Amino acid sequence: MSNRLDQNQQEKVRKWYHDHPLLSACQTAFQNFQARMRYLMFSPTEVFVESVEVIDDILEEGSDKLDYIHCLWQELIIRYKLWPLVHQGDVDDKEYETAVCSVFYTVAVVMSRHPDSYYSDLIKDALLAEIGMHVSIVKQEEDNVITSLSQYADDLEMWLDDYASSDSYLSEDIDDVAHDRRPRSSMKVVHKRISSKGSKKDKTPVSDYSRYSFHLNVNDRLLNKILEKFYVMLSKRDDKGKRFIDGDLQKYNEVDEEFQFDENITKDESIKNTAINKYLFNQVFSGGETDVRIVWTSNTNELWYLIYTLYNYYVEIKEEGNEVRLLDKSKKGPGIWQIVCSRFMNGKSRKVLDERTGKKVKTSEPIEFTEKDFYKYSEKNAPRNTSVLDAIISKIAPPRVKSDKEAIEEDTDPWMYGIKTPNNPEELEGDLRDTSHKGIFE
Repeated sequence: MSNRLDQNQQEKVRKWYHDHPLLSACQTAFQNFQARMRYLMFSPTEVFVESVEVIDDILEEGSDKLDYIHCLWQELIIRYKLWPLVHQGDVDDKEYETAVCSVFYTVAVVMSRHPDSYYSDLIKDALLAEIGMHVSIVKQEEDNVITSLSQYADDLEMWLDDYASSDSYLSEDIDDVAHDRRPRSSMKVVHKRISSKGSKKDKTPVSDYSRYSFHLNVNDRLLNKILEKFYVMLSKRDDKGKRFIDGDLQKYNEVDEEFQFDENITKDESIKNTAINKYLFNQVFSGGETDVRIVWTSNTNELWYLIYTLYNYYVEIKEEGNEVRLLDKSKKGPGIWQIVCSRFMNGKSRKVLDERTGKKVKTSEPIEFTEKDFYKYSEKNAPRNTSVLDAIISKIAPPRVKSDKEAIEEDTDPWMYGIKTPNNPEELEGDLRDTSHKGIFE
């Protein structure tokens, strides 16, 4: 956005996106920079807003990205000099360079997490090269800045992987929030729309993502049995009556005409209902289009943990020798959390106001999830006890692909600190799961 947000608008953006990994990274890395400025007072929130604008422009399909980056430094310097100052006076050019350099470093770290080496190598290096051509306060503190930003590298990768191929534009949503409009991407279904920015790279030309599903990458011959086991474990109640999903999927879904009953099943109503529920559950993880919704009855952070762990769990396809995610999107277009919002509903008990009595009453009526419900979580604030979910994952997951452990020494190139290379997508030590815990399924 060309106009500078005033303090009130910045506060609205900060509150709305307070749990976004990119804003958190900016606040950690640049919290002291604003205090050093006498006039421009470029805040971490503004680094976030400006970085998102640049990221959206870089991801734009058909744009000359390298030429854009080459001209970006001077473009931002000029634009910021046209901004109103917090305090009037003769601004040292170093304040403007510090602001621009902050944006460049932030975008470079985000691009380094892109799965396409064109972005993670070429675009990242182009951004760093521009920084190297200019002297700034940030450049002098490169090690600390990159280390601070890199603390959020995993969360940024998760967000970028979800965001780069989506229809939504975070820069437009931020503008909506700043001007008291509802962000467009907070709608239940994100539709393909004509935007002033055009279309994102690799976007699937589909107008409705609401029927997309997940694809569980396991042996096709075993898929139905594994999904049946998955369904049983998620819907089974523990000693306290807790379960992760409402096992009666028929309450919220209709069975399509493709499902055919076995003659033996129709004779027993209980067996028949179980077969229908398993069939409906399978539709969510089989990679096809579906309208099926699963009601998640446990905590939202536990659903986040389940999807996040499965999505970042890599397995090898022996026939092809390729590494793939255990849980992947059925096809390009939506982000992983968009699919979660389309395929899951929140059935966690909560209190709502009864308009007739004016009192709060408890209800488990399912409500929609939004993408914002999941962006607040990260490995740092995962559920305190994940032993049951870990046990479930261990029962459906084949052996994971493990990368070699990389020692990080103090004198290591700071750019490599916490940054994953395209050929090493997880770079985690040991197994994804904490096997020291035993769950009810072990």
